[in-house]
Amino acid sequence: MEIENKKGSKIAIIIGVLAVALVIGILVIVKCFGNSDSGDNGKSKDEKKNILSTKYKLIDYRVSKCSEVSDGVICLSSADTKKHEEVLIKFNKDNDIVWKKEVNEEAKLEGKITGSALSCNNEGMCAYGADYSNAPVASEQGMIILFNNQGDKVFEIKTDTYYTHLTNDIKIVEGGIVVTGEYYDKDKNDNYKGFVSKYDLNGKLLWKSTYDQEDEYRFNNVALASDGSIYVVGYTKVLKSNMEKSRGLLIKLDKTGQMIWKKEYEKDEIESSYHDILVNEKGEVFVLGTRDKEANALDQLNIFIKYDSTGKKISEKNNSVAQIEEIYFYNQDKIIGYGNGEDKEIVILNMSDTKNKVLLDNSKYDIITGVVSNGENLMIMTVTKESNNKTGIININNDELFK
Repeated sequence: MEIENKKGSKIAIIIGVLAVALVIGILVIVKCFGNSDSGDNGKSKDEKKNILSTKYKLIDYRVSKCSEVSDGVICLSSADTKKHEEVLIKFNKDNDIVWKKEVNEEAKLEGKITGSALSCNNEGMCAYGADYSNAPVASEQGMIILFNNQGDKVFEIKTDTYYTHLTNDIKIVEGGIVVTGEYYDKDKNDNYKGFVSKYDLNGKLLWKSTYDQEDEYRFNNVALASDGSIYVVGYTKVLKSNMEKSRGLLIKLDKTGQMIWKKEYEKDEIESSYHDILVNEKGEVFVLGTRDKEANALDQLNIFIKYDSTGKKISEKNNSVAQIEEIYFYNQDKIIGYGNGEDKEIVILNMSDTKNKVLLDNSKYDIITGVVSNGENLMIMTVTKESNNKTGIININNDELFK
């Protein structure tokens, strides 16, 4: 009898253990799949992913602009936003700092430097575009600095002087540097004029195209095609009219700066602006911008337009998924947009399919400041909640995006 009781007890224990294991398994399944039909705001889990990498690094600089090079990424950063002490930092593919160099060590003693653009070639040579305010004189000059692949200064030049001068974008290309922006000359007119300039790698001005008609022209970004042609995006505004609304603007120039064609967003009653552009090897042009949802509306939509090299519109997509700041090529054939969502979470968006997106939890950071691919990984630069002068770097493996 005692042996049978022991056997019965063992069987009861085994059954109990199996029952507990079964309950735990059911709970795990429910937790993993029970909410698969709907996520936050009614989005399905297929549409809303969270793949925050464990590779999170905090650095004592506020990173603003980054450019990919063959062995890592080079970024423009601020050590102290009040003193405008800008620093050029090179990161390797593990996000470790290789070197850092102060950008405006001499010029900062004379006046205020505001860096706004950075572009590096594959070998690590970088062009830096900025604006120099010669206080207390009410004027600004454009500034261009070229650095070699160790961050050492090759040349520094100051360009045009106006009451207001904005260097909005710069691109380094084979044999030269292309700069775009806008200026305001209060002595001659009362509206902004756009410009595009090209310099050689010794700092000599090769040509300059200025758009100083009666209408207002403001240029935000520039892209270069493989055939040497140049594309500029921004917006224009007809000042002498009853309807002074901005319209998205795309201009194509030849390699000497002569305009080939100009395209404006065709809905005159809708306020619109273009702020980023990409050109692929086929000569296809992709433009990112914003527009009012309807006439005189406060709500805005993202605009994503594809043109061919002749300026013919191929397609246009509008969405309000998030405020998309910039676009970039991923794997040479996909275009990714990034920005901040309504809850300040980072949104990475497949521009060909706006339902396919990645959301990153914002527990460590406040807002996104930049995204760049270093080949193997996507590096996301953020302003952290701990300090406004610190940057959190999030690394995501490219293969994990949009599986």
